[in-house]
Amino acid sequence: MRPALSTLLVVLSVRAAAVEPAVPSGSAADSPMHGCTCTCVDHAGTCIFGENFDFPFKKTLLFVNKRNIAKTGWDASITGAVARWTSRYGSVTFNLAGYQQPFGGMNEAGLVVASMYLAEGGTTPFDARPTLSSGLWVQYQLDNFATVKEVLASEASIRHFGIFMHYLFCDRTGECATVEYLGGKLVSHTGPTMPVKVLADTGYTSGVEAWRSGQPADDAQVRFRDAAVKLTEHAREAPVAEAGAAGAHAAAVDFVLEVQASVARPSTVWTAVYDNEDLRVTFRTSRDPRLREIALARLDFSGRTPVRMLDLDADLVGDITDRLPEYSHERSLAHSLQYNHALTGVFPGVSGMSDEAVEVMLGWAEKWKEQAPDGK
Repeated sequence: MRPALSTLLVVLSVRAAAVEPAVPSGSAADSPMHGCTCTCVDHAGTCIFGENFDFPFKKTLLFVNKRNIAKTGWDASITGAVARWTSRYGSVTFNLAGYQQPFGGMNEAGLVVASMYLAEGGTTPFDARPTLSSGLWVQYQLDNFATVKEVLASEASIRHFGIFMHYLFCDRTGECATVEYLGGKLVSHTGPTMPVKVLADTGYTSGVEAWRSGQPADDAQVRFRDAAVKLTEHAREAPVAEAGAAGAHAAAVDFVLEVQASVARPSTVWTAVYDNEDLRVTFRTSRDPRLREIALARLDFSGRTPVRMLDLDADLVGDITDRLPEYSHERSLAHSLQYNHALTGVFPGVSGMSDEAVEVMLGWAEKWKEQAPDGK
């Protein structure tokens, strides 16, 4: 069973691109596998993060993940070591493949992450570090860290595996970093090497070049350029806001929603805004453009209450913090099976895993338990 599950974790956790056929030059704008764009707008000493998620499979689940849960990875290093940790922070995540396999989210310390396609994205050589496949690697970061510096430092102890992927991280201080794996090593842009807080499904360096030259080569670079132009113009024209300034905070969130709408494509499934000052997540979907909001400060991240989950297309609107349904094994499994079956029809030459392997993977994550009483 172990080899089947290990392979399944890779298939399910890697974004669309990991199983995507080659896209002929010039056709990126027409491909349903492209369109993800993320931005982060500086505001009052922190930043407000926007994400557009694009994928042919239109169903996504939102999870409230608990703190103080003992977890393990699956793949061993060359020394036989397997990743083991206890979640320090609770989080809210958006999951396509299933439970504990997020593509983006925010934790209660204000760390935000989004993942997206990168054609040239690779991985690092197999070595003594325990390996985590991309979705579980994202959850590991949200479980353990509050800052971008901590995320980058974790590269020394945990090996990421997930081809065709790259990531944008931002924390509550407003610091952001890209994480890309190119040529077998981590390449990151942060601080002075990150002139604009934008990422799309193109390499960060290529996106910056397209923005500065005004000559994008494809739709991904068009979206990067357009978002970068809006952010830099906003930074020049908008007054500097102070923390807690009346009206300014709401205006900043509205601006991020406006930017994300301007770079959305027909393939965009949902848009999320992570406000890591107020610790709120706002989102809307292509099927239902009404805004929904979750306040992390009002969520119970302890093990005393059940895990919460939500189908993003549920008929809810406004503040839904107190209306999130309890976790359901049946609904969670049905979603993962549906996603797994969809792989066969969406991607030429790709078949999903067996239903048995999907169920084993879910059962593995569901067995994680609270490590000790959590007094928070």
